[in-house]
Amino acid sequence: MRKALLLAAAMLMVFSGVASAARSAPAMVVGHYSYDFSAISGIPGDTRTVTLLAEDSSSPHGLFFRAVNGPNAGAYTFGRVKCLEVDGADAWVSGPVTRTQDGVQDGSIWVVFRIHDGKLPHGGGDRVMTFGETPADGLANCLNKVHTQYDPYLVPLIGGNVTVAAGH
Repeated sequence: MRKALLLAAAMLMVFSGVASAARSAPAMVVGHYSYDFSAISGIPGDTRTVTLLAEDSSSPHGLFFRAVNGPNAGAYTFGRVKCLEVDGADAWVSGPVTRTQDGVQDGSIWVVFRIHDGKLPHGGGDRVMTFGETPADGLANCLNKVHTQYDPYLVPLIGGNVTVAAGH
């Protein structure tokens, strides 16, 4: 898992440099953050840490890494971004899981990251949640910017920051 975290940090540095070098600013989501999953799982201390790099300069691309902390520590998902939709301070990012701690690489599960950027320092006002979906639902819910299914579950960050940029 340490290797995966180092890879995620390297991805953040590379994508940040690529995005700033572009002539026009693409829509993007960049973040490394943690949130409390206990209210949903019912397990005290159950948290998630996410590193997310998504950009849409000509077609959505990027990478994500999500680690489980607390009592179920060690579980993780890694994947490629295939959808990025930005609406002001809100973003929907999704893509297939290409690796897990169990070695799953078949893309049969898509992750949807639902993000609200509070636009305050140190992640203040940011609210997030991560959902597992079928490939068809993961892509459709991202493209359609579904609020009703996801928004009731958004939680504040307990660490880190996530930035949503609409691009221009």
